Amino acid sequence: MTNARIAQVFEEVAALLAAQEASPYRVRAWRQAAATIAALPRELADVFRDHGRAGLEALPHIGRHLAAVIIELVRTGIIAMERGIPR
Repeated sequence: MTNARIAQVFEEVAALLAAQEASPYRVRAWRQAAATIAALPRELADVFRDHGRAGLEALPHIGRHLAAVIIELVRTGIIAMERGIPR
């Protein structure tokens, strides 16, 4: 999965959370992570392959939870939460 697609998924999750009136801090976290991912010169799949979860968590705006989501996307191409996002 490309960084562009992962960033798109993160933006979609942020939009869904905003529509559900989730905490603005949570929405901002997903949006900031999406911006970080979109700007990366290296594919996240390569970062994960070479450095594992720690490599993902070392990126700006990517914490433990969002790193786990990235890993799920890289491994499976979908996240459980994505099933609820309207297309």
